[in-house]
Amino acid sequence: GLYLEGSVSPATPDVHITILAAGNSKYAMLKKGDIATETKTNSDGSFFAGPLYEDIGYEVEASKAGYHLKQTGPYSFACQKLGQILVHIYGEKDTEMLPTVLLSLSGEGGYRKNSVSGSGGTFSFDNLFPRSYYLRALLKEYKFTPSTVAIDLNSGESRAVEFRATRVAFSAMGSVTLLTGQPKEGVFVEARSESRGYYEEATTDSFGRFRLRGLIPGSSYSIRVVAKDNPRLAAVERASPESVSIDVDEEDISGIGFVVFERPEATILSCHVEGKDIDMLQPHLSVEIRSAVDPSRIESVVPVPLSYHV
Repeated sequence: GLYLEGSVSPATPDVHITILAAGNSKYAMLKKGDIATETKTNSDGSFFAGPLYEDIGYEVEASKAGYHLKQTGPYSFACQKLGQILVHIYGEKDTEMLPTVLLSLSGEGGYRKNSVSGSGGTFSFDNLFPRSYYLRALLKEYKFTPSTVAIDLNSGESRAVEFRATRVAFSAMGSVTLLTGQPKEGVFVEARSESRGYYEEATTDSFGRFRLRGLIPGSSYSIRVVAKDNPRLAAVERASPESVSIDVDEEDISGIGFVVFERPEATILSCHVEGKDIDMLQPHLSVEIRSAVDPSRIESVVPVPLSYHV
């Protein structure tokens, strides 16, 4: 049988080696791309595989978590340990539970990765090549210190980064229902501060709830339901109340409620025709429906039936 011998440099143990068939064997049920055998490197970075069928060639792949392996020969590989950036995010109090935070990591060569922090405000960027990186933390209603962190990461290095989050804006929360009390999804809600020019918007979820984020303390806002000509949003004709005024302090506001009236998909018009000698005129009578915006435009013409009800 055939035996393959190779190595990983610098010497790295426990690298996973996969031997793949480069063709179809005549002597075994082994087709091109099938795994012929698997093994691992020894403490000196070497590996040995076999016996293998001699009627075909073989390709070798190498992998190990946290390492980058590049093939330098038929059975040899160069190995580079990758780095890691550990992120910890704290609130104004160390015990404060924060919502998930967007973490934006960029680096030389156009590298960019966006992720969100896990529970407890932690996240790990793994398998990073040595280079210079810039890390930012982003969450509406919060300011982070520092705003940006520059990191020069060496090969195989693990670096820890800390951010401190401070709340600088707050939310107004509420719900939108139909007259029946049924929650209404897809309703567009806005908050405007006319005196200061601030504006925020939100759309209700499947439970009819909305949350207007980013409201600035010390400001007054008018909150209202807005009808939008958008097929993805609910068709709303009007809402009650028309608007709600709030003064934002350093806390969230909840309990805002709107009842909406849906815009009908079609309008039904009916009329009864009366007049002198109407029986004689009936065959020649019709009702025209004209546009209120452009009276010269006739939308529909309906002949008057014998019942005189149109």
